[in-house]
Amino acid sequence: MENSQQCQAVLKDFVEHSLLAIPSELGRLAYVASLRDAGSEFYRHDGLAALYPDGAVQQALLMCHKELFLRVLESPLERLEIDLRVCLGALSGGFEKSLTEWAEQGTYAHLAPAKLPRYLVELFESDIKILLTLLASERIRIQPAA
Repeated sequence: MENSQQCQAVLKDFVEHSLLAIPSELGRLAYVASLRDAGSEFYRHDGLAALYPDGAVQQALLMCHKELFLRVLESPLERLEIDLRVCLGALSGGFEKSLTEWAEQGTYAHLAPAKLPRYLVELFESDIKILLTLLASERIRIQPAA
């Protein structure tokens, strides 16, 4: 019971002080994924680690990561396209640079939480690839010929 209450406290703190400042679901997903060490699958958030037991932090961040991933995956493509535009536009390089990086470097391939069924990860990656291709082709059509 205590671990569950600690996990809920971590989630509440994390959502209120970190996630709500991010303007898109994909941005939130990318942020949570960035907290995870790819080799160990360990999440690192210094602010939460200073306040809560490590087990509660790990459990809460994994739960949050999975929930965000599934929420994005369940989004209709039209809504996901809008969310992707907001996410890419909010990144430090701006929309154009972020679009290119995500498309060329496959940044989205690292957003899925660990131990999900492969078909869910493949569906997510396929949806993002399609939308990136659509956004890139739209960008090409809009740019005037030199």
